[in-house]
Amino acid sequence: MENPKISVIMPIYNTEYYLEETLISLASQTILDDLEVIMVDDGATDESRYIIEKYALDYDNFHAYHKENEGQGITRNYGLSLAKGEYTIFLDSDDYLPRDAYETLYELALKTGSDIVVGNVLRFALYNVWEDNLFKNSFFGMDEVIEKTTLNEMPSLLWDTVTWNKLYKTEFLRKNNIKFPDKKISFQDIPFSLKAYILAESISITPVITNYWRLRSDNTSVTQQDKSIKNFRNRLEITRMSLDILDEFDVSDEIRNRIYDKWINHDLKFNLKRIDNYDPEYQEEFISQVYDIVKLIPDEIIESQNSYKKVLFKLIKNRDFDKLLMFAPLEDELCKNPHIPPVVNQYGNDFNFSRDIKDEELSVELVDVMFNEDSLLLKFEESLNYLTEDISYDVVAKLVGEDREYPVDVDLENKQITIPFGMFDDKNHLKVKVICIFDGFEKDAFIKNRHRQSHTFDEFDMDLDMGVDSYLYLDYRRKQDNEIIISDVSFDSGEFIVDGKSNFRVDEIIMENVIDFDKKTYPLEYDIGGRSFSFRIPHNDILNNSIKKWELNCPDCLNSIKVSKEFQFFTRYYKIRFINSRNKILIENDIIDPVEKMYETFVQKEEINSLKNKISSLEYKNQKLESKNKRLEDTIEEFKSRKVVKFADKIRR
Repeated sequence: MENPKISVIMPIYNTEYYLEETLISLASQTILDDLEVIMVDDGATDESRYIIEKYALDYDNFHAYHKENEGQGITRNYGLSLAKGEYTIFLDSDDYLPRDAYETLYELALKTGSDIVVGNVLRFALYNVWEDNLFKNSFFGMDEVIEKTTLNEMPSLLWDTVTWNKLYKTEFLRKNNIKFPDKKISFQDIPFSLKAYILAESISITPVITNYWRLRSDNTSVTQQDKSIKNFRNRLEITRMSLDILDEFDVSDEIRNRIYDKWINHDLKFNLKRIDNYDPEYQEEFISQVYDIVKLIPDEIIESQNSYKKVLFKLIKNRDFDKLLMFAPLEDELCKNPHIPPVVNQYGNDFNFSRDIKDEELSVELVDVMFNEDSLLLKFEESLNYLTEDISYDVVAKLVGEDREYPVDVDLENKQITIPFGMFDDKNHLKVKVICIFDGFEKDAFIKNRHRQSHTFDEFDMDLDMGVDSYLYLDYRRKQDNEIIISDVSFDSGEFIVDGKSNFRVDEIIMENVIDFDKKTYPLEYDIGGRSFSFRIPHNDILNNSIKKWELNCPDCLNSIKVSKEFQFFTRYYKIRFINSRNKILIENDIIDPVEKMYETFVQKEEINSLKNKISSLEYKNQKLESKNKRLEDTIEEFKSRKVVKFADKIRR
């Protein structure tokens, strides 16, 4: 490709479990033909290097490169040297893109001509999606596109220091020699982003989600290794690099102070509160290095923090390291039980929990669900950091729909909300907001649900779902007479072929994501008799979402669909199951274990069991051979011993 619009640079190192999913989301981009994909194998020792070769063969604009292991930053710099695109973007090999992510960023770039275009981010794991605090702080209150701004105008951008949600003008990066540190070190995004922010003449921002940031189940990601000594050393070195950048470009005090505040609230505190996890021989080294950084932070910034952080960083500034080691791990304890720890009694004037509580987020959890003749009863438990027993407050609650809120009754003594069933008619995906009213301020939060559940009544069904950030969603559906049975599911040419029967004819089946409620619709094709039908679900419809967990239902007769038995399929990396759940059909797409990963194509469960049985049989035969071999080795050793004895006797004679 001579003139690609975007060069996508993706370093790869031992991410075989996630890589194909990332590449599928990349190959599904709506502007795929305008992308140049530079996949750089950084000396991977797993199958990653073969996976990228496959995509390089399948797509003309996907290019695979291989090099020795030097770390992510050097690998990204190598990719940047190859980039031909008008714009450049980085992509981690375990993350995920919505289909229109790059089109959204590129269209905004064309409209504004900005040096940097920033997209929003959600974190995701196997079964849930949530907002990360880094992006909450950066995108706080933003619900519309900001076409042009600068770092000075919007310093909250400093919370968003990753590079993979940003489209950069390639010429802008090269003209200003913006590169990653030329060494093998973690957190390299931070100095790269900081320099780019400072030098950008204009920055555009969209609140649209353009990246899903994976929380790995194996905790191998750098950002998940919070107890690693190497992690802390790298964090400190990157912080010093950031200081050098601030000095080089003589930034304003406002920018410096925002960066200092982030260090206190995230970068440094993150490791300091875990300092007792490190070996004592390293603790003094770390504290000494942190002191060299903290001594530069103005006193007024430390004074503006809550009680824990104020005392923590004062202990560092005062070089009171023994007390620091005892106090640093106490943050979580102080949040639940506000008091002045004896170890820092002399800092008593720095504790003000009644002030701290005003800056904390309210959390409300669903504890239990009950019903009476005409109402839904929700037991809840609210929590707020630094809340003491002597602080009183009132509680009100509201049922929240798409366009309005409906007050509902609250029994504060029993922590119970009562919602009449009549309030649910013609409303879907309702949330419940709890408002705590204190003397002089209020806190509100939506109730969070940790377990999906369904309840059946004579005339209706009630579903309690959970969406982004685990918020409780309530759905109420009246009973239907129809019964839809899925009798068979097969797979052919990238599609699931679904066959079934219904009592009476329906037009379509919907597949809805259980987290973000994204819907896909499939028309039914009936046979001549009008009872049996079939429809097709493209496999990519399941894959093209960060959470690959879906439910089948029928909009004309909700909660009336079932499978006659479980249907299960396997891909190279995933297991797909069609099972009955909550009067609907649940489609799960889970990562499978390494033994099952060897299977390249879809095969039935029986075939896999047969192969596993053969493996077990071979293992048993191998054990018998090893046992026989051991006996032979013992016999040989015994024979050798006898030969030695006979030879010795012969010499004596």
